[in-house]
Amino acid sequence: MLITNTYDLLCDMYNELKENILYHFYLYRNVETNRIDGLLSILLEHQKIIYCSEEEKVNHHPIYSIFHNKNIK
Repeated sequence: MLITNTYDLLCDMYNELKENILYHFYLYRNVETNRIDGLLSILLEHQKIIYCSEEEKVNHHPIYSIFHNKNIK
């Protein structure tokens, strides 16, 4: 019973992904829509469901370096 329920849940998730994400990729690929931001937001929403994850804020720190040319006098 547990295996059947898990299988049904996975099949439902797969069908939802197939209907939503692949449809939007199809539209984007065939230049019927040019809104990449809409496609990416749909992907992020489904990714949260699949991986049960939240967005994490990443702080980027710039790299500072100095190069010296020893051949210049």
